[in-house]
Amino acid sequence: MAKKKAHPIYTELGTMMRLQPFQPFDSKTAAGDTIHVFHRDFVARSPTGESAIVYDKDGHFRIIHLNMVVTLEPSRPKGTPRPGRR
Repeated sequence: MAKKKAHPIYTELGTMMRLQPFQPFDSKTAAGDTIHVFHRDFVARSPTGESAIVYDKDGHFRIIHLNMVVTLEPSRPKGTPRPGRR
């Protein structure tokens, strides 16, 4: 049986989680949600590469279907404009 190729966001998520030192990042979904990842210990990727569970600081979690993730980007302190915005 041929091995299913991992979704590109799954691979990128793994890269973001392994950064040394870790840098918090945001996951933007196709629905317009932003999910903040505070630390690598707050994320669990599924073995199939189709989803991830992200916990917040209070222990609440969201299950994210990785095919619905549009971008993963480093978090910026509040008040810092995103590139291309004024």
